[in-house]
Amino acid sequence: MTDVGRTESRVRPLVVCTVGTDHHRFDRLVGWCDTFAATAPDVDVLVQHGSSPPPRVAAGQAFFTADELAELMRAAHVVVTHGGPGSISVARRCGTRPIAVARDPTLGEHVDGHQLRFVGRLASSELVTAVSSEAEFRQALLQRLSAPRGFGVDAEAAQNRVRASAMRFGALVERLLSQPRR
Repeated sequence: MTDVGRTESRVRPLVVCTVGTDHHRFDRLVGWCDTFAATAPDVDVLVQHGSSPPPRVAAGQAFFTADELAELMRAAHVVVTHGGPGSISVARRCGTRPIAVARDPTLGEHVDGHQLRFVGRLASSELVTAVSSEAEFRQALLQRLSAPRGFGVDAEAAQNRVRASAMRFGALVERLLSQPRR
């Protein structure tokens, strides 16, 4: 793992960005992170860039193991992620409300618009901060860097949502099991 992810005596805030493991490039997000890093020398920016070219200013690595990425997310003041459910879930479990940038199929970043729909749905529930332009990205980063780590994460509300989902699932299973067999 890079030295940027180390948490010992961290003085500078850390922004961790992941584009996921899809084979499609996500140059747009890598570029936004790199531009931000160039204008924020007091912030460490680490980008997991996948198949995109590495950033020029920010620290970068093509891939991390799942454990390494989770460790980095726990150390980060801000987590930026593509619109993948796995990456968003890990970021939330690590105590952050991620800034999410959905891959756009019209830009060749994915095969369909499922990330656009998924990120939109999560944003409407305030589980992520969705951004779709570089200006929104920069504004969200600056806002998040000026707020305490974990801004926007309500652990109790998240647990209540999980409990409610489990109860709904249990009721559906019970209903299915109680129906007569044909």
